[in-house]
Amino acid sequence: MTITSPATTNSIESSARSLLQTVLARLGSREFSVQLWDGEQWPAVPNGSADFKLMLRSPNVVRSMFSDVSALTFGEAYIYGHLDIEGSLIDVFESGDRLLGLQYPAAEKLRLARWLWSIPPPKYSRSGIFSGFVRGGARPGERIRDAVNYHYDHPVEFWKLWLDESLSYSCAYFQSVQATLAEAQKSKLDYICRKLRLKPGQRLLDLGCGWGALVMHAAANYGVEALGLTLSRRQAEVARERIRQAGLADTCRVEVENFLEFGPGKTFDRIASVGAAEHVPEKCFDDYFARAYDLLRPGGQFLHHAIVRARYGQDRPGRSFMDRYLFFGSFPGDGRTHGR
Repeated sequence: MTITSPATTNSIESSARSLLQTVLARLGSREFSVQLWDGEQWPAVPNGSADFKLMLRSPNVVRSMFSDVSALTFGEAYIYGHLDIEGSLIDVFESGDRLLGLQYPAAEKLRLARWLWSIPPPKYSRSGIFSGFVRGGARPGERIRDAVNYHYDHPVEFWKLWLDESLSYSCAYFQSVQATLAEAQKSKLDYICRKLRLKPGQRLLDLGCGWGALVMHAAANYGVEALGLTLSRRQAEVARERIRQAGLADTCRVEVENFLEFGPGKTFDRIASVGAAEHVPEKCFDDYFARAYDLLRPGGQFLHHAIVRARYGQDRPGRSFMDRYLFFGSFPGDGRTHGR
């Protein structure tokens, strides 16, 4: 066990305060207040009116946040409880981007470095089911499977905390400001079915079906024979039970398959991919669209829905929290490999 003397503690806290004061002075105006580990309060400047409060739980978190300034280090400080926010998280992002973009003269960098290295880093466990995905070096198919399983193989009770009852995970379609999340997700599912012009007797394939919301909706309301593919065994188990309870087992099923490798020997009238492409590395996108084309009968329709970002969009500097903890493929137009 390491014993820290009061003098050492005072030195660490002094270094952390000095570093914070220097960094925040670079911001000029500041829309947030700061609360230090000992309760000391720093008001927003210039007028003291704060959009939110940044609460630092220990001086050590200053080391982790500013020795490698990035969305990853700020995000990890938050999820491991060393940094907290009082107020709306939405308000944090603009100020966070300003902090990430700060530039310092060489002499100031040296002074900041001396303070940083005099502060011991906090200890993050980085273990357990929410510890982040870090596997590298695997073949694309194996890496996609591992990343999807990391992301989705949590108990369904976790997802029910914040998804609607259909367990739809992609964006909803709000037709009015009064619509509930459940109503908006149902509107999204129906909108997809209408765009695909589904008719009774057609065969529908859902690439990356999640917990089966789309295949169940299509089978129940449009009379199609629907097949969903997922790489998550836990998702498939939940989807199959939901299908059984809804009495749709004769026309609707879910299989554990990598859609980049799926080849059933017959084609489908309609194919949907709703928010699944985020898990496909950009280098695999030609294969992704070629596979959908091969699986589609002549004259069929393919609906592709994905989050995209323009290539000319400006990345946040440093390592990405999303790459480590959320998505591990490569967003179309992103040009980066996720999962670092």
